[in-house]
Amino acid sequence: MRAGEIGANVLTAVVEMTFEQLEERIALYRATLAEHGFDPQQGHVTVMLHTFIGEDDTIVKEIVREPFSHYLRTHGSLIRNLAKSLDLKINLDNISAADEQTLVAFAFERYFSQYSLFGTPEKCIPIIDRLQAIGANEIACLIDFGVDADAVLDSLRYLNDLRGYYAIRAKTSALAASS
Repeated sequence: MRAGEIGANVLTAVVEMTFEQLEERIALYRATLAEHGFDPQQGHVTVMLHTFIGEDDTIVKEIVREPFSHYLRTHGSLIRNLAKSLDLKINLDNISAADEQTLVAFAFERYFSQYSLFGTPEKCIPIIDRLQAIGANEIACLIDFGVDADAVLDSLRYLNDLRGYYAIRAKTSALAASS
């Protein structure tokens, strides 16, 4: 892993892997840092996640469903990587419209439930906690997948609430550690 060899930070996404695979890669990155004389805890891993946070999961789901589904259809590598990660034996170059719609709907549900910050702040906390537990230091929120700009701007207060929750949690942990 070249980033670890040269002491560089990492920007990655879970679009091509599961959280388990990401955990393995972060561990390899940190081990490679140590092997090359760098402090493995000084390495910084940023994970990109599609993000839209609101006050109600059902409303958020309806707001993001069509733009994110369109995003999935127009970024074929996302669907290809999903099919590959699930070991689906399908030819995506010759897929019927109905099968593509089914695959996009499946991909949307997978992203909505596990691999994005879509929903309420409370729904997003376990995803963020899991990323922290596997060694991610930061999340880059991808908000440019087609949701109306005014809706995105309105939703940023919920993202800020979530950021504030983690800032307070970090202070509390730091205070507890220094006691």
